[in-house]
Amino acid sequence: MRTPAKCHPDLPNNGRGLCKSCWSKERWRTNPSLRERSKVNQRVWDEQNRERRREYTRRSYHKLSTEQKRHRNRIRHLRSLYGLTPEKYQELFQLQGGVCAICGNGENHRTLPVDHNHVTGNARGLLCSLCNAALSLIERDVKWTEKAKAYLSKYQVSPPANEIGGL
Repeated sequence: MRTPAKCHPDLPNNGRGLCKSCWSKERWRTNPSLRERSKVNQRVWDEQNRERRREYTRRSYHKLSTEQKRHRNRIRHLRSLYGLTPEKYQELFQLQGGVCAICGNGENHRTLPVDHNHVTGNARGLLCSLCNAALSLIERDVKWTEKAKAYLSKYQVSPPANEIGGL
């Protein structure tokens, strides 16, 4: 009978003091050539078994609840567009106190949209949808703010809509 593993005493020792699972993880962590070979082998298998892979992905995705799908898509979105992990997003959310960085509105917000620089793609902060949309307009055309202010001041007293039938 084998001696128990140091990592999990209830499992057998794999000959290196670790259980089979922990030993595999340790090899993966410390052996870059093993990681590279595994990735290449996985890519080759995926290409040779494209339909089988699609079917597996489709079936496993449909097993998820709506909330799990939403969470999974949110994680992918944060990572691919902004390079944020869910932990980093949550850290930023907590740092801002769970409110918009511009207006301070935090009511009914479990999550806030990520504001980012459209040139570099770097995340700047979290804004509510209204502030994010307004900032997008200002960023595209700096003179837009001046035009909007002029419009509001021009029609503050007597808007043209009142002249055409009391809208």
